Amino acid sequence: MDPAVQRRPGRPRAARRRRRPRRPARVPAHRLPRARRRAPPAHPAAGARPAAAAGDPPTEAELQGALATASGHHFDLAADIPVRTHLFQVGAREHVLLLLVHHIACDGWSFAPLTEDLTAAYETRRVASAEGHGHDSPALAPAVQYADYGLWQRDLLGDPDDPASPLAHQLAYWRRQLADLPEQVDLPFARPRPATPGYGGETLSVAWDAELHRRLSALAQETGTSLFMVLQAGLAALLTRLGAGTDIPVGSPIAGRTDQSLDRSVGFFRQHPRHPQRHLGQPRLP
Repeated sequence: MDPAVQRRPGRPRAARRRRRPRRPARVPAHRLPRARRRAPPAHPAAGARPAAAAGDPPTEAELQGALATASGHHFDLAADIPVRTHLFQVGAREHVLLLLVHHIACDGWSFAPLTEDLTAAYETRRVASAEGHGHDSPALAPAVQYADYGLWQRDLLGDPDDPASPLAHQLAYWRRQLADLPEQVDLPFARPRPATPGYGGETLSVAWDAELHRRLSALAQETGTSLFMVLQAGLAALLTRLGAGTDIPVGSPIAGRTDQSLDRSVGFFRQHPRHPQRHLGQPRLP
């Protein structure tokens, strides 16, 4: 993995609680990968971060600044585990917990089960402590852990260094398919392309009526394809008409959770398959 990619900010999530937090519980029991990509350095590797020391409660502006600063942390996956926490005291009985997770260990879908399990663990621990039941509580673990998924995927695809493995065959196939694709798609942009990507963007929503949906579905049935394939072909045709050429890579992020048992798991399951669109010959566009 490119070192420039390894040092990336994580995905922050902050939660505010109006109770005095007690010693953290041992739940939830999601096993995240260690995610170290190179041999660790000689000094001890960074582990879980201690909570911020309590002092004078910050103002709201100071809190937002502290959250922004903590959220800007760049993980070094050669030395750090992909999770970092900060606890801020903002009142006598009010705290803000910031949970920062590197994208390699958590996708957008994972935030819901992670937040729900963390909240359930906190409430279970709080009630048990208030009733004098001690500090331990049972672990809340999903049926399938992310580590289990990784082991299953490794067993299914095999060793990439083994030329006879399914993974080696798939990698070779896609390298051939993507070998001659252009570095970038040439389109009539409204402004010059920046030298350094800023990753800014905008979401454009398009709605169509029931009649158009019926006609698109009928076209998909006539051609033996899916509605997704018809829409993707239409997008590629539009880009070709705008001057992008006839060899267009289109990526489509998918959840990657093809089994219901993965719904409650925390990890990076999202996949981003790329679909090269090749218009053979000179396509006739209206």
